[in-house]
Amino acid sequence: MTYASIRSAAQEAAKTGQLLPHQLAALSRLDEILTDAQRQEFTDLWRAKGIPATAPSTAQQQIDALAPLLALIRAGEGTYTSVNRGKAGDTPAGLPTLITLSLGQVMTTQAAGSYFAVGAYQFIPDTLKMAANAAGIGNTVVFNENTQDRLAVALLLGGKRPTLRDYLLGKNNDLEGAQLDLAKEWASIPDHRGRGYYDGDSAGNQATAKASKVRNALVAARRRLATPKLDIPAQQPAKVTPSSPFST
Repeated sequence: MTYASIRSAAQEAAKTGQLLPHQLAALSRLDEILTDAQRQEFTDLWRAKGIPATAPSTAQQQIDALAPLLALIRAGEGTYTSVNRGKAGDTPAGLPTLITLSLGQVMTTQAAGSYFAVGAYQFIPDTLKMAANAAGIGNTVVFNENTQDRLAVALLLGGKRPTLRDYLLGKNNDLEGAQLDLAKEWASIPDHRGRGYYDGDSAGNQATAKASKVRNALVAARRRLATPKLDIPAQQPAKVTPSSPFST
């Protein structure tokens, strides 16, 4: 069987809370009376349109869903204590105390010209401010590993790169456009042709990741966002208070 059934599609939707049990039962019943041709038509439409994902609701869930893509970006950009003054690799030792500073202190060092790009995702001044606003992170928050990951997620799922955001959320199927957006945001990332958007610029940037790995990471991130791992606590048995000593 090469087609997908309405029942199986509905079951996937039910897992993410998009369908109630009685709705799932209704769609399962409908699936039973469809012909093979009708199921095939459904499959073609389903796969063509896709299902827009509902992004995980908490910052940590978003970081977990996007973890492999974030790791790929960090591999080419730097560590959580990396800094530069305007040229790639001009401060190889980084700033060991960077992850102990507040976001406001980091922004102050950038404004003073001490450093230009900071952290594992090499945030430049304007981008750092934009990401902080998008993520709702205040100046007193420590610029540690988790904060930097949250800021990177804000760039991936925020409004700065709409093609990338909408691809990750399943609202478009433009994988090449998403990869180009990613390359525009991070110099170590190549577009689908294997070229970095900033290759050979005055800062000495050069894309280092493989285009195929970036493509696979984007596809995987989209899938992980669509089916986040839910941490559902076990239900406790209800407590029954008898209305009289003779109640059961």
